[in-house]
Amino acid sequence: MRRPFVALLFLAVPLLAADPPVSGDLERSVAAMVKIGFCSGPSFSPDGKRIAFVSNLTGIPQIFTVSSAGGWPEQVTAFEDPVGSVSWSPEGSWLAFSLAPGGGMNQQIYLVRPDGSGARRLTDGGKETNQLGVWTKDGRLLALGSNRRDGAAIDAYLYDTESGQMRLAAQNRGIGGFSDVTRDRKHALLNRLVSRGDNNLYLVDLATAKETLLTPHEGPGSFAGVFSRDGRAVYLGSNKDRDREVFARTKLKENGEPGPIEVLGERADAELADIEIDDRGAKAALLWNVAGKSELSPIHKVDRVAAPTIVLHGANDTNVPVVEAEQVVESLKKRGVPVEYVLFSDEGHGFRKTPNRIRAAVAIVQWFAKYLKD
Repeated sequence: MRRPFVALLFLAVPLLAADPPVSGDLERSVAAMVKIGFCSGPSFSPDGKRIAFVSNLTGIPQIFTVSSAGGWPEQVTAFEDPVGSVSWSPEGSWLAFSLAPGGGMNQQIYLVRPDGSGARRLTDGGKETNQLGVWTKDGRLLALGSNRRDGAAIDAYLYDTESGQMRLAAQNRGIGGFSDVTRDRKHALLNRLVSRGDNNLYLVDLATAKETLLTPHEGPGSFAGVFSRDGRAVYLGSNKDRDREVFARTKLKENGEPGPIEVLGERADAELADIEIDDRGAKAALLWNVAGKSELSPIHKVDRVAAPTIVLHGANDTNVPVVEAEQVVESLKKRGVPVEYVLFSDEGHGFRKTPNRIRAAVAIVQWFAKYLKD
């Protein structure tokens, strides 16, 4: 019974002892592999006949549209920088999208016609951070977030596509943004972060800027929501007084004050991840998270790293600043841990441009060949 195992060992030894691949051959192989593209963030046209999406078909993520019946996509944008997301306006005349200059986190928000004409930037174009929000149901207003007022805060803004004016609709001390607007455009639902794992929802009167807290709670709590069709209730994802998020609702009184949070649906083996209400307000599609998720930041455990390490980082990353990557590298060097540092001057949080993806993959393969060949 041992003979097949021994034979496998003899086959494996030459592979482990083989010389690292020649750099030119490696680059060609990796270049072929990274040509496998991606498509993300689909957004239907109002009539459902076309779909806008983001793809790296040209090497840099851009906007394309394609018939919902299938076919070859048509390119809408051709920027030197990557597009992050796209949203088709409800009345069909605009595509709103986010674009990251240099691949960094200081995203800018643009509008463009579905045929690629009339592109215009809505945000300031500087080093401020902006976030693409939701459209009003009639497509008149576009919600977005920006720290243009205060670098330490993301405020909620509304852009009027008819007047071309953008106004500050709600100020935040930290991060916040509109997740929905009523059909009459009189009220907005503000999602405001308290701390990681803890947020609140507010009803905002868009004429007076009055805010009404909808989710009072003690201790950490997670809430997400959308308005009912008539704007008299808010459907929620809520974990108030429980461990898992459930599907819930709070009815609004005439003065905007919320009623109690009513649980409409829950599962013992999962928690609610997303909600979608149909246009008639008669049905809800619920997305449940069964597997769960976790997050670990390696910079807090760097003193325990003893194995050879490779660090790849984008110089324009403002989510994880480059100084943190450099701190990791310096800490490893001081302790004598072999470390290789690869910096991408024109990328941010993640590598989107094809040449950089090739360079990253080649560096990783060569690093493995160097340290795992024995």
